[in-house]
Amino acid sequence: MHSNRIIDIHCHASSKPFLSADPPKYNIFKPYSFTRHKKLRETIEFLSNVRNHTQSNFDNLYQGGVRVAFLSLTPVEKGFLKKSILNAVQYATLGRITEEEIVSSLTGFDDKILKFINSNAYNDYYKQSLLPEYVWLTAYADQPSPNGNYTVKFPKNFAELEANLNNDQFLNIILNVEGAHAFAMAPFETMLEHPYQYTTAELNQLCANINDIRINHPIPIFSIGLMHHFWNGLGGHAASLMNLIRNLKNQDIGLNTGLNESGKTVLREMVKKPDGQRSIIIDIKHMSPQARIDYYALRENESTLFKNSPVFCSHTGIAIFYETLAEWVEHEKEKIYGDCYLHEQSINLCQEDVLQIYNTKGILGLQLDEKRLFGKAALKAISKEIKQDAVKNATQYNSYQAAKYFWANIFACVDDLALKYKKIKPDFWNIFSIGSDFDGLINHLENCPEAASLPQFKDSLFAFLVHPEEITLFENKQKNIKLSVDRINELKAGLDNQTIIHKLFHTNAYEFLKRNFQ
Repeated sequence: MHSNRIIDIHCHASSKPFLSADPPKYNIFKPYSFTRHKKLRETIEFLSNVRNHTQSNFDNLYQGGVRVAFLSLTPVEKGFLKKSILNAVQYATLGRITEEEIVSSLTGFDDKILKFINSNAYNDYYKQSLLPEYVWLTAYADQPSPNGNYTVKFPKNFAELEANLNNDQFLNIILNVEGAHAFAMAPFETMLEHPYQYTTAELNQLCANINDIRINHPIPIFSIGLMHHFWNGLGGHAASLMNLIRNLKNQDIGLNTGLNESGKTVLREMVKKPDGQRSIIIDIKHMSPQARIDYYALRENESTLFKNSPVFCSHTGIAIFYETLAEWVEHEKEKIYGDCYLHEQSINLCQEDVLQIYNTKGILGLQLDEKRLFGKAALKAISKEIKQDAVKNATQYNSYQAAKYFWANIFACVDDLALKYKKIKPDFWNIFSIGSDFDGLINHLENCPEAASLPQFKDSLFAFLVHPEEITLFENKQKNIKLSVDRINELKAGLDNQTIIHKLFHTNAYEFLKRNFQ
């Protein structure tokens, strides 16, 4: 049995080493800390809480018990390097800096590479970024780790993966792409000022590139997300950047718009099976609420084409204040008044999304990111200030509370499904997995800063299941949403705690791959 072998359905293990220099300064095995722009890096890390150390390099993954990692390739979007106006306080704090230095300090990417990406000479995401990283990464196939503990594998289908999982010394990598801009032309500076559209020739080339990597390259791409952080000519994205990064970078172009015809064409291309090839799974992460409405309508209207394509979200949190996407569209700009224990923003999934995932035998990955899992009220419960001495305070981190509000995301979903179907079914638990987003722009959980910490994090989650306490999801003067201990235990649907843990960390993702990685 291999149920203890963790499957992480979203991480970015290759981006940082690949973009560390040209040629890459670091390999993908060993962890390292960023050394560029030390003072700026320290300031940005303090203000953004984005870690300056790799999290999902292969040694970290293997040490943490991960034996299958969905590795996401995502070329740096030009929008990240577009000049933006800083407010006076941030400008004074960061000093006179370039856009390349900001991104380099956040990510560890090489300044020279970023300057090239920010130039008009960089005009093709596919040929100049995605393919080179794909070739560099897949060259690690069948390579033993330098420490001799494991061998890297890139299974081409479920049969190969299942055979590999019988050997605990194999680390299996499944490739995914975050943002279909990866297959497109890279926009010029002037195009970033408005929601640009593709010409017929440009759209045909984008679709041809998807088929090129699917047919002419040996390691398959399992899933593609249509959107990422910025407008890409295909449809609207949800607001994803927060705090310092949100103020430094402008996501407003195309924000919260719907799918356009180009986006629908690309979605159709992904689910087709040219020359007997496997359909590519569509990742709904980063789609705006309107884009998700449009996607679900497309699936219904063209059900023959999409009938075997599950709804998939690789990394997310849950929002419960609005049940439907139409409500999110209507109230997107309105502030939610009350104590939010979940992250009530439209980038997270609502009840309508969860129903789509459940009804199509899809899956969602819980993102190990404080800003996606937790609302402000939960963060206060997790990290409390305590008096250290007469002069300063210290922060005390409560791992039990962190586990509690991680589970709040899941129990909220199961409760919604139970209310919808008027009964509690064990298969409600089949849709959850871990999608860490390690090495993305995440605010990591203090008790799980990197993949090597996953066993300890798993133990903390198990401890809450054994000794649960009442979970508050939201409260204000008009509304109070809580789950009692009796309700929590009832929602387990007769499953024992160990089975629930195995489902979350392994079984559900394994079964999802069994159905879809053929």
